[in-house]
This record gives sequence, structure tokens and C-alpha cells, in this order.
Amino acid sequence: MTTTADELAGQLRAQAVEAVVWREAPALAIDADQLLDSRSFRTATGALNPGSPDFTAQVRQAARTAAEADPRFRAAAPPAPAPAATPRQWTLSDVEAARTPQEVMAAGEAGLLRNLGYAPRRKRGIR
Repeated sequence: MTTTADELAGQLRAQAVEAVVWREAPALAIDADQLLDSRSFRTATGALNPGSPDFTAQVRQAARTAAEADPRFRAAAPPAPAPAATPRQWTLSDVEAARTPQEVMAAGEAGLLRNLGYAPRRKRGIR
């Protein structure tokens, strides 16, 4: 099986486009897998010259245009961060915003005022 120069050039162009898409996907917020599987995107980038100085910019623009035209090409939003395993320490403004002294006392007993110099009271056993 012989390949012609045009076929080789097409394969190299496709590899160059793929490399740019994977490299730029996070910055462009696109789903590289979906975009590279798109026949319309392959057609849009099929005539680009990988040797041109603005090749990356052209691929970037084609990816941006495709993502604007079809929401399937947009990357999913990153998951929300997991809640902290331990409650955060209170600040002086949290203490001032507390509604009741009991709230501040409960925060102190929970160890949320350590950074302000108030450790929870020690529990004393029966002697």
C-alpha cells in the first residue's frame, strides 16, 4: 500500500491540529475529544498550513468558533471543591457578627477560636 505526498501531508496536518487542540483545550474551555471527533471541525482545519507562523492562532480561532456554534464542544464546568473536613477558624469579624454570647462560647468549645488565642476548655474528670 503506497501513500501519496498529499495523503502524508493531510496526516501531518491532522496531527498538528490535534496537538494544538490538546495543548490549548484548557485555556479555551473546550472538550478536545468531542472537537477532534467533529467532521465539521476537521473540514474547517483541513486547509490550514502547519508551517504558517499563525497556525496555532488559526486552530485556536477555529476551535473557538466551533465551541460557540455547538455547546457539545464546550468543556464541562469543573466540579465544586469539596467542603473542608474541619470547620474553618473564626476571625475577629466572625466573633463581632455573632448574634449571642452563647454562639461565641459554642464556637470556642468547638475549637474555632484557636487562632484568636482561645482554646477549648479542658474537660476534667472526677478525681
